[in-house]
Amino acid sequence: MPKQMSDWADTNGFKLSSSKTVCFCRLHKLHHDPELTLKGSAISVVEETKFIGIIFDRKLSFLPHIRHLKDKCTKALNLLRVVVYTTWGADQQTLIHLYRSLIRSKLDYGYVVYAGSDPKSCTSSLPWCLSNVAIFQFICISE
Repeated sequence: MPKQMSDWADTNGFKLSSSKTVCFCRLHKLHHDPELTLKGSAISVVEETKFIGIIFDRKLSFLPHIRHLKDKCTKALNLLRVVVYTTWGADQQTLIHLYRSLIRSKLDYGYVVYAGSDPKSCTSSLPWCLSNVAIFQFICISE
C-alpha cells in the first residue's frame, strides 16, 4: 500500500490491521499476484474472503456465499421438519416465528449485495433451498 494511503488513514482516524487486510485481484488474464505491504507486513492475496457475513470471491459470483447459505438453510429446514410433526409439533404461529428467525433472516441478509450477481451461479443452489422454504411455508399455512 502506498505510504500516502497509510498516512491518510492514520490522519483520518482509520486503523488498518495487516492481519485482517486481504487482497483479491479480479483480472481475467494470467498475471502475477500483486505484492502489497501494510506497515511492513505483506498483505495476503486470497481467492475469497468473508466481510460482514458475506463471502466475496474473486469473480464476484457469490457462489461460495450461496453454497454456504444453502447449507445453513438446509440445516434449519431439517430442524423445522422435526418441529412441524403433526401430533406433537409446534403450533402455526410458533412455526412462522421459527421460520422467520432461522431461515428468512439468513436469506434476507445481504440479498441486496449478491442479488445482482451472475444468475448462472445461483441456478444450482439457491432455487433448491427456496423451493424447500416454499414447501415449508405451505405446510405452516395449511395446518
